[in-house]
Amino acid sequence: MKTFGKFILLSFAIAMAVSTTSYASVVTSEKRLNSLRTAYLEADENSQERYVLSKAINDNMSYAEAKRIVEKEEYDILNSNSENHKLLRSPNYYISYKTYSRTATTFNSVKVGKITIQFTVEVRVIHDRNDLSYTKIDSIGAPVATGSRYLIRFEHGGFNKYLLGDRSFRLSATGYFVMDASVGVGGPFFSVGTSGQIRSKTMTLSTTFNI
Repeated sequence: MKTFGKFILLSFAIAMAVSTTSYASVVTSEKRLNSLRTAYLEADENSQERYVLSKAINDNMSYAEAKRIVEKEEYDILNSNSENHKLLRSPNYYISYKTYSRTATTFNSVKVGKITIQFTVEVRVIHDRNDLSYTKIDSIGAPVATGSRYLIRFEHGGFNKYLLGDRSFRLSATGYFVMDASVGVGGPFFSVGTSGQIRSKTMTLSTTFNI
């Protein structure tokens, strides 16, 4: 019985250690994501840095890991023999990163007036130095949703990205918004619990981008 009791205590200790490690991992991951989100909002638009940060946030990885992947993608594109990328071997063509934002929806607040929700996304684009009208989307990064005047968290299951042509794409996502209840938002928003926050009903937002 003593041996059995020791086994039970040891199993419990191991379970607690695993649980504590898992919790610490979740906390560390959340802190990293918050840090990446802040860096993303502060980064210069139309930059590789901002594109890398959006990838790090979307894939829940470090900035260094995301940067290595993006740089490898660039190398593969510039050295690819595929029909899609072989034109980049010409010095006339080059890669750039662009930031695009579009209004996804708006709603009214009793205290701060109209609040606009925007979808913002980083896009890798191919250009032709000899033809300024030539622009082709190569890759659509990880979108984010932000609110004017107030940062609003958009809880969703992921963005759907649809490439509509060389210079057009559409984003859509289904989820709900969460913000501080003191803002006094009407319309689709309603209070939940006693956390001091309100959240919207589940909704699908969609918007089309032309570059």
